Amino acid sequence: MAIPFVYNLRSVTNRPVSTATTAIGIGLTVSIFIGALALAAGFRASLVTTGSPDNALVLRKGANSEISSGVTLDQVNILKSNPAVAVGPDGRPRASAEMVIVVNKERLGQKGSSNVMLRGVDAAAADLRGSSSATSRWSASSRPRARRSSPRSGATPPCSCPRSTATAISRRSCSG
Repeated sequence: MAIPFVYNLRSVTNRPVSTATTAIGIGLTVSIFIGALALAAGFRASLVTTGSPDNALVLRKGANSEISSGVTLDQVNILKSNPAVAVGPDGRPRASAEMVIVVNKERLGQKGSSNVMLRGVDAAAADLRGSSSATSRWSASSRPRARRSSPRSGATPPCSCPRSTATAISRRSCSG
């Protein structure tokens, strides 16, 4: 025998606090679920629109990010000589050896410090990454010299080693 609908309706009206609590709980659960789906859709949309199927990012084996990767310049030259790498109008491979490090800098106008990602790129990077301009604080003649920091300071020393953390490579030629 089924419970009549009138019994359910009367039970809801006789217990307003538990009914309201249940309705609010279901509403919050649904709103959190919708928010999570919206966040996932936003991430997906940003990754689809910012990437290019013609570009590849090369990391060392076992690395899951540019910071934890290390590709030597010899390996970069081997990658640049691969025939699958696009060649620009000047005959050079469209590839960029890049270095990414994290620098701890003092905050401006606030107490404390903050980590800042610093990317060192070569001349081909602006074309590969689609940048319209690149700025530099130093001219070629006044470039800062590499120096080693003491092990106690905890700061990352400027890179003076012949390696890059990642290599951006294009498979698309300039003509097409």
